[in-house]
Amino acid sequence: MKRLSNSTAADTNAGQLVDTQAIPLDAALPALPEYARLTDAQVAAARQTGQWLDAFVAFASAASPLTPPALHLAVGVFLGSFR
Repeated sequence: MKRLSNSTAADTNAGQLVDTQAIPLDAALPALPEYARLTDAQVAAARQTGQWLDAFVAFASAASPLTPPALHLAVGVFLGSFR
């Protein structure tokens, strides 16, 4: 992904495209300690967690295509809080 740099006018790189994929987003983050890492079972459970919300947003977007998807997502999170 490329974006324009946020440099000042005095900077020689101002307005040039910068490759944002060159530096990973987590490059400056240290690794989590072992006790804070998810187990394989927790990762598998996390992959199944959002299935209801994904299905709700897909249905709501088809039923009301002019409503912004962010609103469908917010309503789904709200409804999910009652479970």
